[in-house]
Amino acid sequence: GRNCSGSRLRGRALVLDNMHPWTAFVSYGVSMRISRVRVKNFRNLVAIDVPLAQHTVIVGENRSGKSNLLHAMRLVLDNTLSADQRRLPPEDFWEGLSTATSDPLSNGDVIEVSLEVTDFSEEAPVVATLGDALVSGDPLTARLTYRWEPDDLAEGKPVYRSRLYGGSDDRPVGTDVRDRLITVFMHALRDVESDVGNWRRSPLR
Repeated sequence: GRNCSGSRLRGRALVLDNMHPWTAFVSYGVSMRISRVRVKNFRNLVAIDVPLAQHTVIVGENRSGKSNLLHAMRLVLDNTLSADQRRLPPEDFWEGLSTATSDPLSNGDVIEVSLEVTDFSEEAPVVATLGDALVSGDPLTARLTYRWEPDDLAEGKPVYRSRLYGGSDDRPVGTDVRDRLITVFMHALRDVESDVGNWRRSPLR
């Protein structure tokens, strides 16, 4: 069977191959789903904008960016990542930003990951949680954006920090939103065919 791992919001987005993780994001008790992913300057994901259907499977060769896409999504939503784990090292910037005389940090370049979520209009607690992140009302859609960026208040050499924004106009959002939108990261399955085939053991039940 495939060696897999992942993370779970209903309306599953799966990332698959024979070596690296797959993910299924599930929000317990609600029908909310991720409908769009945008990533900029993160590892080998230079600038992607991917709309997601209710059931999406992403398949690719090794080192094509599937694991990087998963980790980018976790930077936005996963409340098990510590603040330290959201502090990105210089090597997490797309390598094309570096030149012989400059690097992304000295240039003030930014890593950005945005997730749009929808299908939560009938879930009052989720509507309240995402109130500052709404970008559309039909259907009700919210956008959360993780950004690794220079601190505007720091003088001299850029000092970076991670921030979470909501909506389309860079409204700061409290990080406690991650605690209210529960996601679970599923670690590697050593025998996927057996584990998924047996409903009692399946991580998707």
